[in-house]
Amino acid sequence: MDADAFFARLAERCTGREVEVPPAPAARAQPSLKTFRAELERVGGTYEDVAPDALHERLAAFAIGVGAKTFVTWRTPRCRALAGALGGAGLEEVLYPTGPVAARRELDRAHLGIVEAQLAISESGTIGLVADRDRARLVSCLPRKLLVILDPSVLVGRIEDVPPFLAALGTLPSAFALLTGPSRTGDIEGRIVIGAHGPAALHVMTLLSPP
Repeated sequence: MDADAFFARLAERCTGREVEVPPAPAARAQPSLKTFRAELERVGGTYEDVAPDALHERLAAFAIGVGAKTFVTWRTPRCRALAGALGGAGLEEVLYPTGPVAARRELDRAHLGIVEAQLAISESGTIGLVADRDRARLVSCLPRKLLVILDPSVLVGRIEDVPPFLAALGTLPSAFALLTGPSRTGDIEGRIVIGAHGPAALHVMTLLSPP
């Protein structure tokens, strides 16, 4: 039953009483990179469009520009290729071992974490990350700076689009994180503290082919 039919049915059952029927919900928001960028920057994140064939060069320039000496990446094919580019630029790769304690101790050395967005929400500038064997959750949590590679095909309009995304995975992941800008908290004496529970800086590189 669609929204209009649902509210019409409510109106029929309220015969004899004066009841204000609420308006039908607004149409579902369409994905918009322009909106995503504006919302991401509003909460303190940074953004740039990058041509796919320039990604390796731009990533190396970014890492050097923010003063990163060490980095860690997911074990996906794209991230492994990026690791080679950063190694060639003189940065040290931090390899995370098996086991949460050992991994945490090692990843604490990484200045920059590099991941790929599996979901992005345009209305809030939010990145969605699904953890699995090749996508360790700590890579997005421990480094002080986080760089996210975004393919526009994963962009959705609203937070309401997240449950269908998770349902399409078939099996719920061990961890699913929604990141909206750099980590922040107001729990300490009511003051906003950046980087309290995760990266203090979040940068998104969106893969866009030149027109």
